Amino acid sequence: MPKRYPSELKRKARKLVRLGVPKCEVSKMLNINGNTLYIWTKDMVRKKGRFGIRGKSLEFLKLLINRGYVLGKEVSPLVSCMRNMRRHLPIKKVDTGNSVVWFLVGREREAMEAVLKSMDRRSIGYPELGRIRKAFGVKNMKRNNKIRERFSR
Repeated sequence: MPKRYPSELKRKARKLVRLGVPKCEVSKMLNINGNTLYIWTKDMVRKKGRFGIRGKSLEFLKLLINRGYVLGKEVSPLVSCMRNMRRHLPIKKVDTGNSVVWFLVGREREAMEAVLKSMDRRSIGYPELGRIRKAFGVKNMKRNNKIRERFSR
């Protein structure tokens, strides 16, 4: 038969958890089974780690929002940060073979132009251009003068 705890002990445990004391410490302090404490506090919002975006991740996020894309060589140490941001923002990743690009949904054309500019080539073949267009989901490129200017130098 399960052990009965007084309701005052339950209130005290919930108050300590609300103040930010880890649940394992609360269970040791009050001599309560950890599973019991979990059941008592499962409706409470948990605080996980540090909140907010800091440092290089913040710089990356600013670039992503301003330009709409970030090249993989700019964020190579922040790949795990990107994976976390993909949970909260509509970010897509495209690997073109030459480079990796992270971009916001709706900014595919700008990201594709950045990849083409970063290729350091004077010309590009139609099959390769077709693969890149397909990867980004860009359908019509006839009206895009920026790409023509890039390769007409």
